[in-house]
Amino acid sequence: MDIAGSINNHVATGDGNVLTATAGFPEEGLGISTTSSRTGGFGTISVSLGIADRLPSVLDSYVNSDDGVLKSKESSLQDSIDNLTSRIERMSKKIEDKQERLLAEFTRLEVLLSKYDALAQYLTNNLAALPKIGK
Repeated sequence: MDIAGSINNHVATGDGNVLTATAGFPEEGLGISTTSSRTGGFGTISVSLGIADRLPSVLDSYVNSDDGVLKSKESSLQDSIDNLTSRIERMSKKIEDKQERLLAEFTRLEVLLSKYDALAQYLTNNLAALPKIGK
């Protein structure tokens, strides 16, 4: 004689002393075995998912490509990389601008120094050509 009953108010299939939940319901895959030959109600059984059943959903919350924890971390790191890249580009531009200004100033000073050298040479030559005073 097969066991008969329901699981979670859904008709279950009996095979000997094993009552198996019907496919298509949350309790699908659950089987209950009894050694009793009594008839009638046996009480209530509460079932919860074990760690192995919960593991895929927990892992999915980490590795989900749309909104998982790892995607969030990756996005945050990419934002940091983008911000740092932008700062580096701005600093590089400032350094290039400063280098150009310093080079232009150096060139102006070189030209000015060359003019002063020419003036010094002119004055030296002309002062040497003046008659000596007191001789």
